[in-house]
Amino acid sequence: IKDTAKIDMEVIGKLSRAYWESIGIPYHVTKHNQDVHEAELGVCAYYANMESMLGEEKTRSMTLKTEAVTSVNYYDAILKALGVFDKFSFTMDKFQCCGDKACRVRFERRK
Repeated sequence: IKDTAKIDMEVIGKLSRAYWESIGIPYHVTKHNQDVHEAELGVCAYYANMESMLGEEKTRSMTLKTEAVTSVNYYDAILKALGVFDKFSFTMDKFQCCGDKACRVRFERRK
């Protein structure tokens, strides 16, 4: 998409879904409108792999300190690269590695 004016919440949602599904993560939209796109991720392959190598206690300790910051920085960089950081924000507020049943991604239109 060359014209950033054409990037709306519909496009943001499609990009997010394409990213997660391309790495084999089930993507379930829980809320979508012109101002919000929110989805839960069905599996966290990253957490599952880390847990199998390091065990639950060490993996939870590690991810509690890093996962939210890493994810937000990643998506902020994508929004900046697309030229729409001033229009949309991103956050994650649920993480399987922190004990939630699903990871949740959320984009919001900035006011």
